[in-house]
Amino acid sequence: MFVSVKGKVVLIFGGSSGIGKALANRFCKEGAAVVATYFSTKTNEEAEMLEDNFRYCDIRHPSELNSVCEYIMKLIAFVGMDGVGKTGILNSIYSILVE
Repeated sequence: MFVSVKGKVVLIFGGSSGIGKALANRFCKEGAAVVATYFSTKTNEEAEMLEDNFRYCDIRHPSELNSVCEYIMKLIAFVGMDGVGKTGILNSIYSILVE
């Protein structure tokens, strides 16, 4: 039994190669709104597939993490994701990564 990701927002750090790239491709095919980050290499294939959702992010810099989190909040609002606490979820992600 698989959980549907259709209409969900998925964040993948390191989406330009390897497992991250494979996950981004699969989640897109399953109907998720995927936001993938890259650090050192940006492949044309991923950039074409994800367009604005393929974001540069060096997780060592809090300002870049904050920028990705802000972008995801806008995306969540756009796709109409319901749920109390979506800001709390992103704040938790941000604080875990910054520590």
